[in-house]
Amino acid sequence: LDRLDECLEKLAPAARNLCDLRYRDELSIDLIAQQLGKTTASVAKTLQRVREQLRGCIESRGLSGEPL
Repeated sequence: LDRLDECLEKLAPAARNLCDLRYRDELSIDLIAQQLGKTTASVAKTLQRVREQLRGCIESRGLSGEPL
């Protein structure tokens, strides 16, 4: 979780906001899309890319031996 927090801080503000809406506020992708004026497909794809970014960041921190 420490690695996740560090990686979340490195996200662009818009990506971090999207994560907050989806995972902290537990909004559906449809509702997020409505709030942001975007398509559901666009929000879903952006979330997929953000998760991939976070996964890569977390994995690279684990492989580099950085302390938790």
